[in-house]
Amino acid sequence: MTTTNITNFRKNAFNYVEQTIKYNEPLNISTKDGDAVLLSAEDYSGLMETLSGFSTRHEGKDHGRPETASGRMSGRRCGGVVNV
Repeated sequence: MTTTNITNFRKNAFNYVEQTIKYNEPLNISTKDGDAVLLSAEDYSGLMETLSGFSTRHEGKDHGRPETASGRMSGRRCGGVVNV
């Protein structure tokens, strides 16, 4: 994965976007407040399909997570994906 800072990204945004699309390689953009990742639409769609398939196949399974006092499984759910 290529990495650049936000200032360099601003100066060369068009080229970075074109390269990300052409080569399907994510771009990590670092800022003082954290990082962001630029993905091609093709890579993003593939990632969403993978996550959707994962959550559908594993729906209702506890994955070995302990139950809370209320009887519910621990861990946060975000968009169908369990974050433990």
